[in-house]
Amino acid sequence: MPDATTTDASVPARMNVSPDQPVPAEFDLLCEGCGYSLVGLMTDRCPECGLEFDPTLLPLARVPWLYRKRLGRVSAYVQTVRMALFSPRTFAAELCRPVRISVQDAHRFLAVTVHLAALAPVIGPAAFCEAGWGWWPPRVMTAFSGAACLGTWLGSLWILRMATDMPTFIWRGLPERSDDLSPLHHYAAAPLVLLFPAAIAFVVLLFAFQRDMIARRELSEVGVLAVCALGGVVLFLAWLEALIFMRTATRCSFGRVAVLGAYLPVHWLMMVMLVGMTFVIILYYGNEIFG
Repeated sequence: MPDATTTDASVPARMNVSPDQPVPAEFDLLCEGCGYSLVGLMTDRCPECGLEFDPTLLPLARVPWLYRKRLGRVSAYVQTVRMALFSPRTFAAELCRPVRISVQDAHRFLAVTVHLAALAPVIGPAAFCEAGWGWWPPRVMTAFSGAACLGTWLGSLWILRMATDMPTFIWRGLPERSDDLSPLHHYAAAPLVLLFPAAIAFVVLLFAFQRDMIARRELSEVGVLAVCALGGVVLFLAWLEALIFMRTATRCSFGRVAVLGAYLPVHWLMMVMLVGMTFVIILYYGNEIFG
């Protein structure tokens, strides 16, 4: 566990904590199974749940997602998203302390985020098809909408996975190694999960106040602008999150942050075009073979 005074920064000494003094949060070591404080214990087993631990390891970062065994997956995920959205500087600074970050857990967080975000483009078409917004018989429309929704979800998932896989070369030349900052790439995708509730809210409001438009099988200009605005806000938050993370974690110049800010939209657009071209090629050759 880190100590305030240590001769070797790479091998922090175990901190001596007085029982009558509160443990500073940055030095606390929590059980990964139940969250019990392990500071000052002379054994290698948690007295609360019995889980063994290595007293020489650094504590886990204070990121709720890393304590999902104790908090529950849903609660830990929601708390992590909230922390990343409303306290991005604190979040990034936490991952840069002498703590265990767990690249694997960060990757799992990213996977959950993009899978949920990829559902957003599917919600609207699926709801409209179920409401009878189609030109074919119900059975044909149901089969068609199912295939279309699956294809849309897979395409959106592919785009999001590639767009959030930020290349590490943009971090090179900074004080920290690019590998050490890879979890920030994953957690920076947290705002994308807002696409899912935003899509649900849009469809609910549309059905509540625009039933006549749905009956005419139309989508007004206001509806199109609302969809673009919702998506634009979420993408802006994801863009801003990456910039804040980079600035906080590396203390780099504003010029380097500006380069990242200019590169990200280009990277996202390239990924969309790459996936789009792939789907066009698949559809073209599929039509040639089966048409």
